[in-house]
Amino acid sequence: MRPFFALLVILVVAPAFAQRPTWYVLSREKGCVDPKVLLEYEQLPRAPASPDQYAQMMRDRGNKVTVGFPPDMPPEYHAKIVQVKVGNDDGGPVFADEEVCRRFRR
Repeated sequence: MRPFFALLVILVVAPAFAQRPTWYVLSREKGCVDPKVLLEYEQLPRAPASPDQYAQMMRDRGNKVTVGFPPDMPPEYHAKIVQVKVGNDDGGPVFADEEVCRRFRR
């Protein structure tokens, strides 16, 4: 019974993890880079795995955070590119999912 239960857990849980998008940070100079670049720049305790996680880290520091679609971005990138604005800045890190980054690498 235990091997069946373990297999069932793997089959049910694995697809949920497999469907999570992988996020990168867009860099003007280097294209899509690992979010670990934010570790040193923002002095974070760990690299954010998503724009929402980065936004929460900034909120935990007491910052006002806005998460949304960057201006002047084509609509087909909606939900695939996300900008996190911290405070009153107009800028902020722009996250892109793996699909978008594959397009840029071509």
